[in-house]
Amino acid sequence: MVEPSTVIPSSAAGIFGIYQREYAERGLPTFPVRIDGAEKKPAIRGWQRVGLRGSTQLANKFASTSALGVALNSRRMVVDVDTKSESVLGDVLARYGDTPLIAQTASKGGYHCYYGNNTGAWRHYRSSRRAIRPEPNWAVDYLGTGFAVVPPFSHRQRPL
Repeated sequence: MVEPSTVIPSSAAGIFGIYQREYAERGLPTFPVRIDGAEKKPAIRGWQRVGLRGSTQLANKFASTSALGVALNSRRMVVDVDTKSESVLGDVLARYGDTPLIAQTASKGGYHCYYGNNTGAWRHYRSSRRAIRPEPNWAVDYLGTGFAVVPPFSHRQRPL
């Protein structure tokens, strides 16, 4: 069962400066993201190459930025559970194994499950590295390229 927590809106001022360190301590380099309406855009160039050291330096320069993102690639993916249902979260964990980090999203109250190796979750979706609702009756998206805006708190404390 997922531990209850308070969700801070992902668009609150200063989110990047406050939470960058928490993600870095879990092995996830983040970068600042600007949100304008429905548009989410990295606040820097080269966000795909930001490492832990660079992320820490960005936290000082972009402390007031209202969101943070994590780059997704062959070594890092997000299984996005688009529902508050803990049973769907349990199904994801049963299907793909435990994850080093689960974060509750502020927008829909769902969950981001972070995986350091995306081969297990992508075994059925090789034609794309971003699959939005590939199974229509299951509220789960697979994000393995581009970036994800990450929630400002986490449930699990183990690094990737």
